[in-house]
Amino acid sequence: MARRRATRKYETLFDFVNDYNTTLINGAINLPAGSFRGELANQIKLDLSIPEIGRVGPIQAQVVFRDPSGDVALRIPEIPPELPDAFAKAKAQCESLVKPYLEAGLVVLKEQHDKEVAELKAELEAQKVALEKKLADE
Repeated sequence: MARRRATRKYETLFDFVNDYNTTLINGAINLPAGSFRGELANQIKLDLSIPEIGRVGPIQAQVVFRDPSGDVALRIPEIPPELPDAFAKAKAQCESLVKPYLEAGLVVLKEQHDKEVAELKAELEAQKVALEKKLADE
């Protein structure tokens, strides 16, 4: 008989945050081989076990792909409200872990990096326009 429940256990908060940003936010998730026993039914209830956050679920999910290696891809038709809440908590905890590195100037957040790159691109474009105008005037 096919299983109707599965649990995705995350090893670290970073694993969950990365999975949320790459797949969960788009209503999908991958269950690695060995994370469930037997064969999954086409419609299942999924639980997410997140370190320091706890259990999120049950979440209605549909099997969309079964890999011969044992991995299973699921579609989540409706994201439950507790999932973004869990993400916000996990992200805040991850940021608190990174804070000493930020304060020491060893790392920058992606948002800050993207902002600085955009500013530099705009500055270079302005310099390019000024140089082209100067060359055209000569």
